Amino acid sequence: MRKAILLISFSLAMVACQSRTDETEPASDGDIAKTINRIAPTLALYDLASKSPSSVKLPKEIHEISGLAMSASGKLFANGDERARVYEIDIVSGEIAKSFDVGDKPIRKDFEGIAIAHDTMYMITSDGDLYSFREGGDKESVTFEVVETGLKNYDIEGLCFDQPTNSLLIACKLMPDDKYERTRAVYSYSIDRATLESAPRFLISEDTLAAFGGALFRPSSIERHPQSGSFLILASQGSAIIEVAADGRLLGRVELPKSVHYQPEGIAIAPDGSLLIGNEGASRGTLVRYPRHSAP
Repeated sequence: MRKAILLISFSLAMVACQSRTDETEPASDGDIAKTINRIAPTLALYDLASKSPSSVKLPKEIHEISGLAMSASGKLFANGDERARVYEIDIVSGEIAKSFDVGDKPIRKDFEGIAIAHDTMYMITSDGDLYSFREGGDKESVTFEVVETGLKNYDIEGLCFDQPTNSLLIACKLMPDDKYERTRAVYSYSIDRATLESAPRFLISEDTLAAFGGALFRPSSIERHPQSGSFLILASQGSAIIEVAADGRLLGRVELPKSVHYQPEGIAIAPDGSLLIGNEGASRGTLVRYPRHSAP
């Protein structure tokens, strides 16, 4: 499988590393300028600066929403961050359609992301424990398997399914490895091999983030856009969304109004192309919906 690992830097040359070669070739200044100045094609489809988007309140039971995932059949699922419980949410009303537990006994951990791949659901904890299970019925308990990804010290915050590579992408808030100092990393977990790739799928430097308007960016969620194939990474700390190409190039950044997004923690794409953001709240969370409009 061909895999791109890219570290973009505003002050240094951009390096592209592919599995078929060990050589590295720095990009020209012109290439870097194109990367920095390019308009993000997917983010441009949504009015993310709107201070009055469509929004519904979520039940108090999930005021600490921590992740969103859309199924192939168009059902929206969410997880909280204190217990291994999954909720199906009505996109229009925000009400809970059903909920089920992972495991017969309550599993109380810091769950930070949820994803769906084929007929399997996944949740990941902040210390990198990856749970896999099948969808359950209302009030049911489902069996599960769990693996340690080895990312215990990386403060995991996001999880999504990357269909072209049949892998799960894992967004990290911290980067304890000095080799990747001052970067934001996304790792890839191969579903076929049940193994975490040793090197990050892509890296984004703080210098590059600063060039796009804000070095403060701590990922809280990640999602692959099914139409464009690029990745949307949400940050609660930094209150923004960035768009990253499949090869790791940072395409753009948009700040989110704090009056709308108290604490953005989950992101998903609805069947009609709308962008959904789940926000944690002091008493009740919110589900915000941005309709997709025609490309400019």
